[in-house]
Amino acid sequence: MESQRKLKNFLINKKMQLKITIKYIFLFLFYSIFLGIIFFVIIWPEILNYVPHSLINDISHNLILTLLIFALPLFFTAIIFCIILTHKIAGPLHQIENKLDKLIKGEEVDLIRLRKGDELTELANKLNKLLFNKESK
Repeated sequence: MESQRKLKNFLINKKMQLKITIKYIFLFLFYSIFLGIIFFVIIWPEILNYVPHSLINDISHNLILTLLIFALPLFFTAIIFCIILTHKIAGPLHQIENKLDKLIKGEEVDLIRLRKGDELTELANKLNKLLFNKESK
């Protein structure tokens, strides 16, 4: 139950965060496949010259298995990294939206407080100055 709560906390703006994560993962996959193809085109002719043809099949199976063993954890690490990165943007955006909604309704609003490491601190500081100037008038 606790792990579900933490995951929900990381997905503050689920639609935006997952959209950005998917874009970065596709970029990551495209880049990895592109590098793999380039590596294959450059290295494979050399391998064919020096490795007996009877071993080529075993080598290709071992190579694919090794790539999968390393690629899958890296793929999931990239997903987690993207969600954490987008959380540092979605959290402040969510807080700013809530403060602006309260302000539109005419409710009293306190200053925007962001966590250490959050993005959009400049925007939050400017909005805080705007709120402080409004309150002091």
